[in-house]
Amino acid sequence: IEAGQLQLASQPFSPAQVLAEVADLLGPAAQSKGLEMTRVIHGPAELWLSGDPIRFRQVLVNLISNAIKFTDHGSIAVTLELAPPERDLARCHVQVRDTGIGIPAAALGKLFHRFAQVDDEQTRRRGGTGLGLAISKQIIERMGGQIGVESQTGGGSTFWFRVSLPAAAAPAPAPVSRETTVASRFDGLRVLLAEDNLVNQKVASGLLRQFGCQVEIANNGREAVTMARDNEYGLVLMDCRMPEMDGLEATRQIREFAQKLRVVALTANAMPEDRQACFEAGMNGFLAKPINREALTEVLRDSVR
Repeated sequence: IEAGQLQLASQPFSPAQVLAEVADLLGPAAQSKGLEMTRVIHGPAELWLSGDPIRFRQVLVNLISNAIKFTDHGSIAVTLELAPPERDLARCHVQVRDTGIGIPAAALGKLFHRFAQVDDEQTRRRGGTGLGLAISKQIIERMGGQIGVESQTGGGSTFWFRVSLPAAAAPAPAPVSRETTVASRFDGLRVLLAEDNLVNQKVASGLLRQFGCQVEIANNGREAVTMARDNEYGLVLMDCRMPEMDGLEATRQIREFAQKLRVVALTANAMPEDRQACFEAGMNGFLAKPINREALTEVLRDSVR
């Protein structure tokens, strides 16, 4: 983004459909904390827009994940407002409201800056790099939109963004029978998920189980090596940054006794040098966070061929 090389796609997508996918993806993480998560759509839910669904989804994932992370009791409500097109442009407004710890007024001004975090102790407890909101802001502004927040300490937070995008025609539906056949190929695939973040564990394992996979979790690289040695897996999804032993070293050790086991990097680092480091460690592929359903499908397909 900073190098000016972010290219936004222009393809038909349904904001309501993207929201439904993200809600399904993050729902297990909210449920694990006892939180009620709801979504409401105002306006024509069948509306399709022309834009970048991956980046739109990325912003939704960032905002809803933050709401889950900083809410210990209560609920998270996601509202999508769609306005009918005017002069070929349709307005889309998203609001994510939580009952979490809230944000002090003095911190609101720096919240969308890089590496800005409200409270060092909360950061240690809940994790995060302070980049998600800054990236979301730059994506929304590249789309010609606005993003903001309303919050107070102890009173929850409401993050919102709005964009106006060209209206688009809905594409013809894909054949159902083919998708069903593809999904059935993953039934029983045994996957080792090496991931130390609890929310990421819930999200990734929930998505894998939707595909019919059997999922076992390692909380760090050392556990991943032991489990890979003692069990037979069809795929290992390996987070690159974990305590005790990182994913790169874990993969090197796994390669000492399992040359053919498929290991795919699971990481937020998407620079070319990061990919090269993964391949040099012996990994077979690269899956960027936040996990994209279509990209995960391709990884699973490669694992059963």
